[in-house]
Amino acid sequence: MKVLHVNTHLRGGAGKACVRLHQGLRNLGVDSKILTLDSNGNIPEVYSYVDAYKNPIIKWQKKLVAKTAFKRKRLRLLSYPTASDGFAFTDAPFDITRHPAYQEADIIHFHWVTDFLDYASFFKKNTKPIVWTAHDMTPFTGGYGYEKTFPFEAYKELTEHQFEAKKNWYDKQSISFVCPSKWMYEKAQQSELTKGCAIHHVPNALDTNTFKWIEQDEARQKLRLPFDNPIVLFVADSISSKRKGMELLLEAVRTLYVNDLMLVIAGRFWNPSGKMPAHRYVGEIETEEEMALLYNAADVFVIPSLEDNFPNTVIEALCCGTPVVGFDVGGIPEQVIDGVNGRLCSKLEGFPLKTTILDLLTNKEVPNRQTISKNARQAYALHVQAQRMKDIYQGGLDS
Repeated sequence: MKVLHVNTHLRGGAGKACVRLHQGLRNLGVDSKILTLDSNGNIPEVYSYVDAYKNPIIKWQKKLVAKTAFKRKRLRLLSYPTASDGFAFTDAPFDITRHPAYQEADIIHFHWVTDFLDYASFFKKNTKPIVWTAHDMTPFTGGYGYEKTFPFEAYKELTEHQFEAKKNWYDKQSISFVCPSKWMYEKAQQSELTKGCAIHHVPNALDTNTFKWIEQDEARQKLRLPFDNPIVLFVADSISSKRKGMELLLEAVRTLYVNDLMLVIAGRFWNPSGKMPAHRYVGEIETEEEMALLYNAADVFVIPSLEDNFPNTVIEALCCGTPVVGFDVGGIPEQVIDGVNGRLCSKLEGFPLKTTILDLLTNKEVPNRQTISKNARQAYALHVQAQRMKDIYQGGLDS
């Protein structure tokens, strides 16, 4: 069984989830490869679509096409109001069916493929079974990934057009959808685009040898963070995304009167404005080892997302034993069990979020960090997800 994972980039939540599944499958002996648009880093059996061309002139041309495609997309969106998480067009100037990794594969596993997958050309040529992980709603909508922050009326004509096109493209394909959260599973079931398709619920996983509990003082010493300050941690790939709820967190922390409290912020695209509470911005974290240290250094990890699927950041924090505070939305309540490994806030507002964070910081009833870590590392180990996915692949080949 040869599996090819396709993901536009290897950064962000979908990219991380793709790489982790790839590693888990390889640990089980599955012939797993990844095809991505850009640089592949140092991960085994990862192929860059652009770097596949040996001729330096052609390689340069392909990289230029990739950059031009991204700029063209942004220009096309200028006539529409800003969507918090962008918009996924179905066209791209690439034909992944021409790549040797595609031609050798038995199963094609899509992850987040915006700006890389050209739907029209791919579905016209493809004859292989497809597994598609819904890291957001894009695979079964007209182009939006989440609902709460999306300006539906302004995009109505475009989303309807793409939805109908997808119906035609999917019609003669063998597609199995995989949803990391039960919440996303239910959303997928409600879409016309999934009719006749198998839909599976398989949570994300991670390397539990990296994300594990260590002494908090050890983590803070390595990161040069103060030993005595209570630390609230926020992590997001794109901090500027309205859906990630940074403004609500700042509203909560500004009036969170805890002595020497420090807010630590990690991620990209942050442009702070207004009065800021005591904080430290550490930017984008380069390695998973450093990310694990950051979770261990924190007293609480806060995920104030207004809507989310099955965030990697939550299971990363829990595997490190760090209790989590989040809103009772999307797949987060499947990860955070109120009073067991963190606290859930029922209202999407700053003040209730503040009181929930304060309650967790001062309440000793939440189990100790080693217990949180042990339970999470059993639930989210790579082999658990990989074995489940291997069974789904086999079912696709047998059908």
